[in-house]
Amino acid sequence: MKKLTLVLFVLSLPSLTFATDYVISTNTTRQDEILNQHRVILNTATCSAARLPESCTQAQARAVTPGVNVYSSVGDYITRYHGPVILATAKAEIAASEAQALCRWWNNTTTSRAMQDGVCTTIGLSAGCEVCN
Repeated sequence: MKKLTLVLFVLSLPSLTFATDYVISTNTTRQDEILNQHRVILNTATCSAARLPESCTQAQARAVTPGVNVYSSVGDYITRYHGPVILATAKAEIAASEAQALCRWWNNTTTSRAMQDGVCTTIGLSAGCEVCN
């Protein structure tokens, strides 16, 4: 699996990307309320764990516990709480798709051993390596 991970890493080196803001629309006022309620619950737990008032700020919470998050708005909560989860899920699905594509190519009857060896040596392994069993 380490070999396959290394191959995927080399093959999926990022191209230039640009940061973009996205708008997420909710369908009802109740959905907005649910998101805000969860934001408040998370903030309250963070502030309580730091032995601060429930309405503490991120600066106050981080003075006690570096790295914690207190979300100032629903937009901030979506960006910093849900954004990383969405991104991690997308990256995992892309990696799985790329792994499947690589193994289809690797195991294809038209892929020669010389072609496979070229991949092996490109990623720093010796010729004859097996990245897809």
